[in-house]
Amino acid sequence: LISVLAPLTQACFNPARDFGPRLFACIAGWGSIALPGFRDLGWLTVYIIAPIVGAVLGGGLYDVAIRPAHSVQDVKKNK
Repeated sequence: LISVLAPLTQACFNPARDFGPRLFACIAGWGSIALPGFRDLGWLTVYIIAPIVGAVLGGGLYDVAIRPAHSVQDVKKNK
C-alpha cells in the first residue's frame, strides 16, 4: 500500500503522524492547503476517523467472537 499511496499521501497511515504536521503547516501559514476543511474530507476520513472506527469495531468483534471462547477454556482449566 505504501508504494502505491506514497506519491499521493506520503503514506501517513498513523493519524498522529498525519495530523501533527498538518496542524503545524496550518499555523505556519499554509492554511487551506494543510487543512482543506470541508471541501476535501479525504484526509480526515482516511487518516483520523477510519483508524478510530476500525479500533472500536475490532475491539467489539474480539469481545463477541474470541473472548467467550477464552472464558470457557479458562473455566475448564480451573476445574
